[in-house]
Order: sequence, then C-alpha cells, then structure tokens
Amino acid sequence: MSKRLVIDTSIMQSAGNAADPTSENCREFLIRVREICHRLVLTDDIMNEWKRHRSNFSREWIRSMMRTKHKCSALRPAHDKGVRDKILDKRISGPHREIMEDDMHLIEAALDADNIVASRDEEAKGVFAKASRQRGKGQLREIIWVNPDADFETVIKWLEEGAPENKANRFKLGNS
Repeated sequence: MSKRLVIDTSIMQSAGNAADPTSENCREFLIRVREICHRLVLTDDIMNEWKRHRSNFSREWIRSMMRTKHKCSALRPAHDKGVRDKILDKRISGPHREIMEDDMHLIEAALDADNIVASRDEEAKGVFAKASRQRGKGQLREIIWVNPDADFETVIKWLEEGAPENKANRFKLGNS
C-alpha cells in the first residue's frame, strides 16, 4: 500500500553522491521510496526549502518522481491557525519554539497526508515528541517521524511493509 511521505530537506541535502554512510543511507532511502511506490508530498514550502538545500542526486530523484505523476501528491495544506496555535502555544518558548516554527510546515503537510515525516533532524523530532505529550496536542501523537540514517534497516523494512501505522512507531521509528 502506497503512503504519502513528507521528506525533509535534511534527507534531500544528505543524499549526495558521497561515500559516507549518511549519504548512502539517505540516497538508498529515496531510491526505495520510489521503488516501493510510496508517494512524495509536495507543498510550496517544502519545494522552496528543497531548492535551497538539495544535492544533485536528490534533484534528479525529484524529477524522476515528478515524471511519474502518481508518485507525487501536491498539497496546499490548510494552514489551520487553530492547529498551529494549539501546537505552538504559550508554554513553548525560546529555542524550542524556533525549532517548531521552522519545521511546522512538515507537520502541517503530514497532517494533511498520511501523518509521516522523514527527517534526519533528531532535535526537531525530540521537540515535537515532547510537545506531543502536552495536553491538547493530540494531533502530534498521530505523526510517525522516521530517520533513515538513525536505523536504516528498520526504516527500510518499515517502508517495504507499506509504512504501517502503529503506536510503536509514533515519534520512535528510526531510533537506535
């Protein structure tokens, strides 16, 4: 079963042609997303971020996904001020708020798609995971956040199984 994945620029930038493990893991993750027939979520915010921070490999990968129209899901997330305000409430301030504001577009896109974010940003994952435990932030508990570099084999197996949604994966999949 094909899932719509929100893929952060941290993966797109890392998926270069270098021989280091992070680059290899991110590159192979993108290849497997395409081969397994999962779909890429495209929003204006995500595309603008990618344009500034993508590798040559990821540029070609995006083109290949776009050539096969069923592999891309163009979204215009309803920037629901109520959801944004609920997630970014007054209890969150300082650096944590900045991190959440920077990546809120990923959360909004995931909530409008299949609730999956793929990112190497463990700091953002931790901040959103912590916020998900606060009262009134139940929507964040719906997000599955995967990091193909943190636990490559587990993430690839999860993709191959159709990216199943289960409580054990929420904000946890990809951790060592």
